[in-house]
Amino acid sequence: LPTQGLPAELGELAQASNAMLARLADAFARLSAFSADIAHELRTPLSNLLTQTQVILSQPRPLEDYQEALHSNLEELQHLAQMVGDMLLLAKAEHGLLQTRRESLELGAELAALAEYFTPLTEDAGITLRVAGQAALSADRGLLRRALSNLIDNALRFTPSGGELRLSTASSGASVRIEVANQGPEIPAALRERLFDRCYRADPARRE
Repeated sequence: LPTQGLPAELGELAQASNAMLARLADAFARLSAFSADIAHELRTPLSNLLTQTQVILSQPRPLEDYQEALHSNLEELQHLAQMVGDMLLLAKAEHGLLQTRRESLELGAELAALAEYFTPLTEDAGITLRVAGQAALSADRGLLRRALSNLIDNALRFTPSGGELRLSTASSGASVRIEVANQGPEIPAALRERLFDRCYRADPARRE
């Protein structure tokens, strides 16, 4: 709505309406992008399932070939089930429906356990993994480990061989800080506002 030339009482109303329309447009754009990302995530495993099943049924084969195809399809189906479970978890969390089981946690020990789990991957990639700090926190252990595992997995992907991945925690008064830091490339400024969008990846091919 044009705001120039309007009386003061209508100018404020027009500005508020424009701000509301801008928020709606942004929400619609994010929803459209999320739908495209979900379609891209589902397309690959579904395509793999279809292609492999069509190939294995194209002609008679030994029993071992059918068993191998079923095992491969099972892996893809488990991947799909995990994706659907993740989306349901996010939806519940956004609407306050997620039930949590809080308990007192020693974050130093939690980070050490995660480091032990990821050590084989860091060793294969030639990355040094370090853990530092101590702090206490009341949280759901499963959800906390899940969130940190996602961050660590992402950091590993973008840390060059010979680099360092650092897990640290510290407390200051009533606040607790947990940090997953790596030596990967800096995230472009244009992409930072999308960091917390579900299923978003900075890959133009995902919009095709």
